[in-house]
Amino acid sequence: MIHLIFYDDECPFCQRCVVYIKKIDKGAIFDYASLTSLTANKVLVGKKGFLKRLNTLILVENYQEAHPRFWIRSKGVFRILWLIGSWRKVVGILCFLPSFVIDPFYRLVARCRRRKKP
Repeated sequence: MIHLIFYDDECPFCQRCVVYIKKIDKGAIFDYASLTSLTANKVLVGKKGFLKRLNTLILVENYQEAHPRFWIRSKGVFRILWLIGSWRKVVGILCFLPSFVIDPFYRLVARCRRRKKP
């Protein structure tokens, strides 16, 4: 199964995260696309069109199947680690917690990710 990660291509932090995921993705189970790409327009439009307006990480699990599963924000991050497996699965298990428990930290990082260093 191939999964698709949408990310903010204008964010240096997001770009570094994608580079890291590519490095640890030994099974090559992920494809990557910018939130502003044609792929995003195709995959995120329709009944999931609200996702296109989000400026956040979006994981589309089994995106080439008839019923893909969408994970956003921290749930997407932790699900990526779960899918990669090995020792990362221990951290990835957090994807099963409710969003209101795990999203506050994600939102804090997201607010600071584009700040320029002084």
